[in-house]
Amino acid sequence: MIVLLVHPDDDRREALGQAVREAGWVASAIAGPEGFVDGLVPDAVVLSPALSLADKQAVIGRIGPVPQVLDDGDTSAVTRQISALAASARPVVALGGGTVDLRTRTVLREGQALSLTEREAALLAWFIARAGAVVPRGELLVHVWGYRADMATRTVDVTVARLRDKIEADASAPEHLLTVRGEGYRFVLPAPVEPSAPEGLVGRRAELERLGQELGSGRVVTLMGPGGVGKTTLARVLAERRPGAVWVDLVPAGEGEVIAALARALGLPAAHATGGSLGRTLRNRGVPLLVLDNVEHVAREVAPLVSEILAEAPSLAVLATGRTRLRVPVELLVELGSLPEPEAVALLVKVARTRVPGWGEGTDGALARVARALEGNALAIELAAARARLFAPEDLAERLEASLDWLRNPDRGARRASLLDAIAWSWKLLDPDEQRALAWLSVFRGGFTADAAEAVLGGAPGEALDLLDRLAEHCLVHGSERFSLHVGVGEFARARLLESGEAGARAAHHHTFAAFARRQHEAVGGRPGWHAVLALRTERGNLLQALAWPGPRSGDLARALLHDWELESMPEHEVAVLERVDRSGLSDEQRAEVLYALAWARVHAGRLDAAGAFAEELRDLAGALSGEAAAWASFGAGFTFEACDWLGEARACCEAALARMPGASDLGVRVLLELAVVSRLEGDADTALAQAEQAKQMAMVCESEVLQVEARGILASMLRTHARQEASLAECRAILAIHERHNQRGSVGVLVGMIGVNLHELGRSEEALPYLTRGLEMCREWGDAMVETMCHLHRAGALLALDRRTEALDDALAAVSLARGGAGPRNECRALRVAAECWLSLGEHAEARACIATAEALTARFPLPEQAAPLAALRARAEAG
Repeated sequence: MIVLLVHPDDDRREALGQAVREAGWVASAIAGPEGFVDGLVPDAVVLSPALSLADKQAVIGRIGPVPQVLDDGDTSAVTRQISALAASARPVVALGGGTVDLRTRTVLREGQALSLTEREAALLAWFIARAGAVVPRGELLVHVWGYRADMATRTVDVTVARLRDKIEADASAPEHLLTVRGEGYRFVLPAPVEPSAPEGLVGRRAELERLGQELGSGRVVTLMGPGGVGKTTLARVLAERRPGAVWVDLVPAGEGEVIAALARALGLPAAHATGGSLGRTLRNRGVPLLVLDNVEHVAREVAPLVSEILAEAPSLAVLATGRTRLRVPVELLVELGSLPEPEAVALLVKVARTRVPGWGEGTDGALARVARALEGNALAIELAAARARLFAPEDLAERLEASLDWLRNPDRGARRASLLDAIAWSWKLLDPDEQRALAWLSVFRGGFTADAAEAVLGGAPGEALDLLDRLAEHCLVHGSERFSLHVGVGEFARARLLESGEAGARAAHHHTFAAFARRQHEAVGGRPGWHAVLALRTERGNLLQALAWPGPRSGDLARALLHDWELESMPEHEVAVLERVDRSGLSDEQRAEVLYALAWARVHAGRLDAAGAFAEELRDLAGALSGEAAAWASFGAGFTFEACDWLGEARACCEAALARMPGASDLGVRVLLELAVVSRLEGDADTALAQAEQAKQMAMVCESEVLQVEARGILASMLRTHARQEASLAECRAILAIHERHNQRGSVGVLVGMIGVNLHELGRSEEALPYLTRGLEMCREWGDAMVETMCHLHRAGALLALDRRTEALDDALAAVSLARGGAGPRNECRALRVAAECWLSLGEHAEARACIATAEALTARFPLPEQAAPLAALRARAEAG
């Protein structure tokens, strides 16, 4: 890894250089931009805060967009940041003599693995960074060894000789590491091998067949699609199948130059050419197909010309490719979409292996991630595959998921050198209103509806919809009922928005989705309710985006997200969005919403101390509120306190909330359910059951299927603990009917599992096992770790009852692992208890005692009082053995 250190202070620069070299990296230390080594492309740059802005910009301008680290005076902190970047720095390089992995310092050559020393790896990294340039020995002494440039030593020569022995196929006749007499060394990477046109195509067979059928006599077919999707490649394959076809590339043609371009393609003088004369020439020569490639920038000139040509050559077929239609009377549109994932992966592997044989073997998951990040765009895939020498699939996926703007191949020509260059071509064809609309649409995350686009873009009635339709015709937006920007377009458009000022777009987006959040929150408690939950889940990306931008209605956004987040854990990056919300500028009611979301986020993350602190702040804030807002804040605090096992505080908050909500209400149902849970945890099972039954009846009065599901689910659990399994089964089946009606597969999974639990506890374990197994599969597919944990636990119990002890242990240990990954301490404790039961059944008392000890430590730490008695009984059995 090459680290550029830019520091005007000599002592600090020397200290950092020594630390970097001791860590096994190469340090190029300079005082400022004037000391830069021409042509060097480092993997990271460390900048001194003492540098002027102009000097910093000069350095970055020389090296391009590489990761930056700002020196804060702490050497170990700087090296830690560099270490984090090292995972993606030039890990794999293919040479004629083998493949070098700079991360592991290993050379694979002819089936043998050779190790590089730290110095050899550092030297090779420097040569690769300076590939093609003559590198003086003095430069190597300074930057690789940290010596003076004029030092008399044979160290460089000896290390170069050892390195040649390891990387060259024949060290006596090197192909890569060459000596330049009297000057130094020059490192030569293998010449890029441009992939030849595939035999046939990778995929696209259906599209090729359709084009062949549609291109009949006198027909004009326009093959439309976004930049880089593969229109030209598909057209070339089709032209090769039509002997005598004429190909005209219109990229170089400017306004008024189309006729001249066609004349040149036919070998005719352009001075007096007309559409009619070109048509007669095509007819007389018997040309079956005229291909006009890249027509979008001259479409207005091409359209009448095509009509004139066809009038003279009625048997001719015309295929145009571009990002907009021609609008001629006989035109047929064929839209070319992205490659499906299997075909995208196949193209990626095919192109990459022209550079690195065997690249990507055994990394199917990473290859799929690359294909998804590039959304099946053929140009983007080929540009990414061109980096196969530098990155393994996992590293490539990580870089692409962060950004696409580094994907470049200058040899492809200016318009296709990068994906963003291809998009810039389309941008230039837009009028100012279309450019503004595209830039503003980049504020969306995860797609958008036509209504949302209209709300954000504003303007006269229908104007935004017209703009959206025109952008779709330019192949920059795709979708029908729900729209999104094509791959790379969002990144490009966001950059344009930043240039022009994003405040207006941000404010419009925040207002639009805060209003949406309020509507959906109000609908969640209504009938049928599930549509609102689904709508919130669909717009999760936009809700988070709106929340990330300061606005007066952040609380509405946070509260709406809770309806989804109560069903599954929040990723840390989403929690970070909540924590960055400036609560000081919000009303008390809005601040309460954000606090509740933050508290529950920290519960899911296992940070119960932070969750409790947020809950206390929320409880105190409830005193400043009134009516439903006060009740909601009290409930949120109680809900969080219960999750933290602060049961007294949880009961007090829930009772305060219930006192402020007379009569049947959605919130009243939730408060009663929470009180039932608290009562059960306190050991009062009869009160808990009565409260759950009361909550169910209130939910039926409110006619909310969402609340009915919640109430019936908790009631089913409590009926089971009262040994009323038949009644519990009836509730589960009623919930299952609601969920299946609304296609809630993840929730169906836990219900299928719960039916299995009841059947098992009724002594019908054989009948229960298929339900438990299917429930587990559905929960795993849904990706809910908490529910998956519970399914593993229940299946372990059923398998244990069937004397399938080893299988039961596997399930129990899987539950322990999942619980530690985010399902919470209570579930981890339960899983450890079941694992201990399994170990005892196998006669492994020491293993059982270890599980029990870990569970007891959990109960002491959090605490979990309801677990104490079962653990004590288990310990007695384990000690007796």
